[in-house]
Amino acid sequence: MHVLITNDDGIDAPGLAAMEAAVADHARVTIVAPHQTYSGCGHQVTNHQAIRVEQVEDNRFKVFGTPADCTRIGISEIAPDVDWVVSGINAGANLGVDLVMSGTVASVREACWLGKLGIAISQYVGRDHPRDWHRSSQMAQRVLKELWQRRLETQRFWSVNLPDGDTDSNQVRMVDTFPEPKHLHVNFRVEEEAYRYSGNYRNRPRTHGSDVDVCFGGAISISKVSAAPQ
Repeated sequence: MHVLITNDDGIDAPGLAAMEAAVADHARVTIVAPHQTYSGCGHQVTNHQAIRVEQVEDNRFKVFGTPADCTRIGISEIAPDVDWVVSGINAGANLGVDLVMSGTVASVREACWLGKLGIAISQYVGRDHPRDWHRSSQMAQRVLKELWQRRLETQRFWSVNLPDGDTDSNQVRMVDTFPEPKHLHVNFRVEEEAYRYSGNYRNRPRTHGSDVDVCFGGAISISKVSAAPQ
């Protein structure tokens, strides 16, 4: 099995290293990741200028473009024989309406459009403590081994959200993803005549049984998501 790994936090992000560790013992790996952070960029692609790519190591490529660019170039130019595109581990959850805005998710949505299988994995942190990327990698590895065996319909991909790292995360729940834009915390404060977003992600409302509810409750949330434009 050949897996292309990408993310939206950049090629040097610790979450990317955690994902590589989760995958490396089970598949041949090619990494195609952005040169910098593109968190929250959605499905942005670069059509108006050239996209530079640097090979930094064997099977490791730095792309001066977005996560969706990484997938496009990875599949079309670098590793067309990949079986899966796996994105993450994202430094932050991607729950509900986040899927529309997430570069992590966009990279596997792009993979679906290009005929490949995809899994996006994100890590929620609900308390003020450092992320335990080793623990995240272990959770991701367990989930990946299961999802690689499951059937995915055409134009579907998996979105996985790992719970806060110090919770008992042995429980895995397959749930639907509810966009619920009405639950967005659109709050701002004024700083030096400018607006700064001040919504508190941890206080986000949650519908019982949703991916938000399951992940916030301490279980691993897995959703099968449509790649078709809504």
